[in-house]
Amino acid sequence: MLERVLAFSVRQRWLVLLAAVAAALAGAWSLTKLPIDAVPDVTNVQVQVNAIAPALTPIEIEKQVTFPIETALAGTPGLETTRSFSRNGFAQVTVVFTDRTDIYFARQQVAERLNEAKTNLPPGVELRMGPISTGLGEIYWWSVEYAPPGEGAPVRDGEPGWQKDGSYQTPEGERLTDEFQRTVYLRTVQDWVIRPQMRTVPGIAGADAIGGYVKQYHVQPDPARLIAYGLSASSSPRSKRIISAAARTTSSVTAKATWSAPVGVSKPSTRSRTSSLRRAARCRCGSRTSRKSRLGMS
Repeated sequence: MLERVLAFSVRQRWLVLLAAVAAALAGAWSLTKLPIDAVPDVTNVQVQVNAIAPALTPIEIEKQVTFPIETALAGTPGLETTRSFSRNGFAQVTVVFTDRTDIYFARQQVAERLNEAKTNLPPGVELRMGPISTGLGEIYWWSVEYAPPGEGAPVRDGEPGWQKDGSYQTPEGERLTDEFQRTVYLRTVQDWVIRPQMRTVPGIAGADAIGGYVKQYHVQPDPARLIAYGLSASSSPRSKRIISAAARTTSSVTAKATWSAPVGVSKPSTRSRTSSLRRAARCRCGSRTSRKSRLGMS
């Protein structure tokens, strides 16, 4: 058999050469279309469940949150292993499935069982499923910072941007006079302006924020004034409706006040993105005016 192949190759040498060239060209074309990762993601099919309960200790989290979730997920079709850890006010359960399990089917099964498990959890526990991504899916880091005064826009009192007294005025007219207020505003811009736009990019599974302070509005009734108006925060349904309406109004104010793009924040040019990546690579996570974020790609 081998002698026939060699004899045919010698007699039809031009045909063999043409076939070899065609195979080389086909291989070169396939190489341009083949997706190649510098670090291939070999992570198995898994779904992460994050539980947030700020008032619970690690022991309470383990007994009242982690264990009930693991019990509810036991017996899920395609389940291989389950691992978890509990911290102060936080628990994470990682559910690993077989390689032939579809990731969307696995997430659907986990979501259905989590809905059943919520009835056995303490009040106030918030459950979230992680994005369809792994630790190797992080593709980009960026930071949100203030541009130095006078860079990109002149310093003019009364207009959005830096003021002559060193404070910063937002497009909504809020005056930020100290470092803490300006840091809170950076996180607000990150959560309400940048992250929603990043999530619309095709192929992006999620965008996480790290650092900063989340702006909160607290409705704190004054018992003396409630009594003066004939209201009670504990017993009267009418007073409860008033307080809940005040909370909804506060939430709407939050949404309206943070949907405008800031003036004076560094523009996402190629040069600034490169410098932000370098700063992130140097682990400058302690800067109070720099709030880094990350992207996960599916």
